[in-house]
This record gives sequence, structure tokens and C-alpha cells, in this order.
Amino acid sequence: MSKRMQNLLRTFLSVLLLAFVVRHAGLRQAAETLLQANLLLLLAAFLLYQIGVGVRAFRWQLLLNSLGIEVPLRRLVSLYLVGTFYSQVLPSGIGGDVVRMVELSTESRQTAAAVSSTIVDRFTGLVVLFLIALAALPFSYRLIPTELAWAIVAVTAGTLLGSTLLLYRPLLRKLRRGIPFTRWITDNVRVRSLYGTLHRYGPAAILRACGASLLFNTLLIAGVYLLALALGIHISPWYFLLFVPMISFSLILPISISGLGVREGAFVFLFTQAGVDAPMALALSLAFYTITLGTGLLGGIVHFTQGVSGLRDRNGGQQ
Repeated sequence: MSKRMQNLLRTFLSVLLLAFVVRHAGLRQAAETLLQANLLLLLAAFLLYQIGVGVRAFRWQLLLNSLGIEVPLRRLVSLYLVGTFYSQVLPSGIGGDVVRMVELSTESRQTAAAVSSTIVDRFTGLVVLFLIALAALPFSYRLIPTELAWAIVAVTAGTLLGSTLLLYRPLLRKLRRGIPFTRWITDNVRVRSLYGTLHRYGPAAILRACGASLLFNTLLIAGVYLLALALGIHISPWYFLLFVPMISFSLILPISISGLGVREGAFVFLFTQAGVDAPMALALSLAFYTITLGTGLLGGIVHFTQGVSGLRDRNGGQQ
């Protein structure tokens, strides 16, 4: 299937999911809830999200430094913002990751390191996020349906297994004979080169990246909690520790454009389990989308400014 056809299908699915959620949740009531939101709490949530961007950039810098690649934190922050901008217009939440890979590989001329650091950066964030949910589960499993609790356990286990396959070569070697795709990893020259780069990160670098991920994910969960308070949603904080990881996971699935429809459906499905009315849950998803959209707008401004600056420098050099 061509990429054009895939994008058309994702667009169709996004529109279909969004229309379904809006119809059943009630867009008018959600809009009224948003208009009555506490602006100070909304602003606080937006600021927490921007601080989180800085923390994610610092995590990426830790991984790059372990490979001997020095990139200023300011530059990595701008790449994250630009990546967020492209995530709003590309078919999935990982679209921005591809942009970061390309930009960094062009500047550093170390493609394998740029790709591997972005992959490890993403995986450490997901692993820590689900470990937070898993740690919260023994204290809060009674708040949610049993099926949802097991889903959290299953996704956490899958994420941990994937990360282990990425970073622990002896396990991959043991699985090589029984699982076809592992033979492809070890036999393909380009993939083997990339995979070799993945194993240049020492335990200390991974632990430091996980520490930064813990801080970022705490900010993310706190930001969503503030958004809920801004909309008048008062439920146990345990729900946010359980639900935000599942929502984050749904957003990286390459099945929609900018997570549209998937994000709204995840918010409505999960938070109605906590007793939140569907219009309120929809309003919460739209508030969260507004924050990511605002961050993407900042990234677009940064991207445009850097492009104009680069064009000015090139023109100046030709004179």
C-alpha cells in the first residue's frame, strides 16, 4: 500500500473516530465546559508542559553525551519543539521523532547515533511512564475495571520486553534461532550497525535518562491533573497515574493524523470509567490537545525563524 493511500486511510479513520466520539460525548457541552475553565490553572498546565519539553531535551542530551556527541541543550529544545510541530501534521505522534532524527543526523553527520538516541529516548520515556502506572496499580486497582488493570500490566510487560530486546544483546542472540525477525536484525548490515549503536549506552547513561524520564512524566501527569481541576473535574489523582500512560501509548500508534479521534476516544473511554461525564472527559482531551497544539505552534515559529535566519546567513555569505 502506498504512503498516500495510508495517509488517506489515517485521515479517514481520524475523522470517523472524532465524529463518533463527539456525537456520543456532546461537543456543545464540552465547549461550554472549556469556556468556563480556570485560566490560571490552564496556564500553569501549559507551563508545566513547556518545562517538560526542556526535561526531555536534557534526557536526549544525556544519551548523546554518552556517545561522545556534544549538542547544546538550547538546540535540542528547539528540535523537540520543531518535532512537536511536525507531530501535529504527520500521521502519528512519532512523526516528530523522525524529524528530530533527520535534523540531528544532518548536523552531526552520525546517522546511526541520531536514530538510536531518539529511539532510546522514546523508549526510556515509555518504560518509566508505564512503571509509574504499574507502581500505582496495587494502591488503585479497585478504582478501575479488572480488564483495564490487566491491560495496563500487559502493555507494561510488552514495553519492558521490547526495551530489553533493544538493549540486552545476549537475550536477542538466544532468541535468534526461534524468532525470524531477530535473525533479520542480526543479518541486515544497516540494521546491525544501528543495533550496535544502541548497545553503546552504558547502564549509567540509561539510568540517568530514566531519572529524567521520571521527572518529565511526573510533570506530564501533574499537567493533566491541573487541566482536570481547571475544568472542575475532581477525582482521585490515582486515576491520572493510571490513565495518562495509556493515553500516551495510544498517541504513538500510527493509525491517525496527529492523534485526532484516538486521543479523544481514549480520554472519554478512560475517564468515564472514573465517573466523569462524557462531555467533561471530551473537554479534558480538547484542553490537552490545545496545549500540545500551542507547543507545536511554538515549534513552528522556531522552525520558521531558524529557516529565515539560515537563508539570511546564506545570502550574506554570497555577497
